[in-house]
Amino acid sequence: MAEYEAKFTELSGFVPEFVNTEEKKARRFQLATKSFISRNFSNKLNLNVVPLREVLQVEIANREIIPVNQVHHRCKLKLEGKAFEVDLIPFVLGKFNMVIEMDWLSSNGVQIDCKKKKVRIRVQDGKEIMFKGQRKTHKFLTMFQTKNLLKKGNESYLAYVMDTKKEIPDIQDIPVVNEFEDVFPKDLPGFPPDREI
Repeated sequence: MAEYEAKFTELSGFVPEFVNTEEKKARRFQLATKSFISRNFSNKLNLNVVPLREVLQVEIANREIIPVNQVHHRCKLKLEGKAFEVDLIPFVLGKFNMVIEMDWLSSNGVQIDCKKKKVRIRVQDGKEIMFKGQRKTHKFLTMFQTKNLLKKGNESYLAYVMDTKKEIPDIQDIPVVNEFEDVFPKDLPGFPPDREI
C-alpha cells in the first residue's frame, strides 16, 4: 500500500489539476452546504437578489471554475402547502430548477430512500410530506432531441430494419392497388424512355 501511495504521489505531480488537494476537498464540501437555483427559473420568479459577503468559486463537471457573487435570501419553498425558508444562489443548472444543500435537508428532517425513489419530509405538526420519483423510459427520440444529441458529439447509427420472415403481399391483397393490376406488371421491362421536359 505504501508503495502504491508513493507512486501515486510521484505521478500526481505531473497532473496536479486532476488530484484533489485538501483545499479542493474543502471547497467542494463548502459548496455542498449551499443551495442553488437555476438563473432562468429565478428570473421568472422575480426574486430579490443581494450580493454575497464573499465570492464563491464553483467548480462544475468539466473542471471550469465559475465565480458566484449573489444570493436570494429567505426564499419561500412551498411543498404540499407547507412553507420552508431557504437561501438560494442563482447559477446555471442545466435541466434542474433547484439543488438543495445537504444541511438544509438534514435540518428539515428529510429522508431520502434511493432504492424506492422516495423523499420524506417530516413537518412540525407530525405530518409527513412524501415525493415519489418516476423512472422515465424513452422508446423513441424526437427529431429535436436527436439533433441536440448529435450537436453534443454523440454517435448515431441509422438502421433500416426489415422483417425478412414477413411475406411480400400479392397485388390482389392490397386494397385499391388490386383494382389496377394491369398498371403494375409483375416484371419491370426496364427504365422508362427518355422524355423531354
